[in-house]
Amino acid sequence: MRPTTLRRSFWLLFVIALSHFASHAQQSCTPPPPNIVGWWSGDGNYKDLVGGNDGTPIGNVPFGKGEVGQAFVVGFHSRVLDGPNSVKVVDTTDRLSLGTGEITLDAWIIAPPFNGINDVRTIVGKNNPSYPFQGYFLRVRGDNRVEFAATDCETGACGFCGEPGCQLQKQPVRSSSIVADGTPHYVAGIRRNDGVREIWVDGVLENTRVESNWNTDSDNPLFIGDHDGVAGYHFVGAADEIDVFNRALSAEDVVAIFAAGPGGKCK
Repeated sequence: MRPTTLRRSFWLLFVIALSHFASHAQQSCTPPPPNIVGWWSGDGNYKDLVGGNDGTPIGNVPFGKGEVGQAFVVGFHSRVLDGPNSVKVVDTTDRLSLGTGEITLDAWIIAPPFNGINDVRTIVGKNNPSYPFQGYFLRVRGDNRVEFAATDCETGACGFCGEPGCQLQKQPVRSSSIVADGTPHYVAGIRRNDGVREIWVDGVLENTRVESNWNTDSDNPLFIGDHDGVAGYHFVGAADEIDVFNRALSAEDVVAIFAAGPGGKCK
C-alpha cells in the first residue's frame, strides 16, 4: 500500500473513532418517567427539580464529578475535616410520604470499597429515628452491595432483620453484584403493588423478595447521604441524580435511565 493511501486509511479510522467517542460523550437524555415526586440532580445546587422540596446541606457538602454532570460528594471530605455531611430534605408537600403504595428510589453512585469504619452507608432514605423506625431506604453495606427496603419496622423487636442471610419476615432486598468499587453504578430499589421488592444494578434486575406493603410514613425528613439524621449511617462517595417515584418503574424505564448514561434524564 502506498504511503498516501496509508495516511488516508489512518485518518479515516481516526475520524470514525472520534465520531464514535463524540456520540458517547454527547449521549442523548431520556425523558423522565412519570410520577417522579423528588429529583435532586446535584448539579451545583440542592434543588428539587420537580417537587419543590429543596435540600439543605448538613455540614460541608461539595459538588464533584458524577455520571450525569455534577454530584453530591457526601461523607468524603467532611469525614476528615468537619464530620460527616448530608443533604436534608424537609417534605413540605407530603409528596415524599408514600405510605403503603408503590415506591422507586434510584441514583447514580460512585463509592469506594468498605474501609472498616461504617458498614451501613445510606444513599437516600426517609426513616423514623424512633421506634418502630419505619421508612424506606437505598443503601450500601459492608460487603459493598446495595440493598433496598420499604417497611413499617427497622428493628428485630418488630420482625425486621437488616443483616444478610437472616430469615425474619421483614428485610431488605440485596444485590448480587458489588457497587462500591470506585466506578459509576446506576442502582434502583422498587416496591410494587403486589408486594414484590426489586433491586436493580446497571439496568439488570438482580434480586426480588415479597412482603406486605407496610406503611413507611413518618414525619422525619428525607436525607441524601444519611439514614435518618441520627443513626450515623452515612454514605461515602458521590451521589448523583437521586430520584423518588410514587410508582414502581417498569423494566423499560430502568433500562432507559441506565442506557442514557451521562445524558441523564431530560431536564
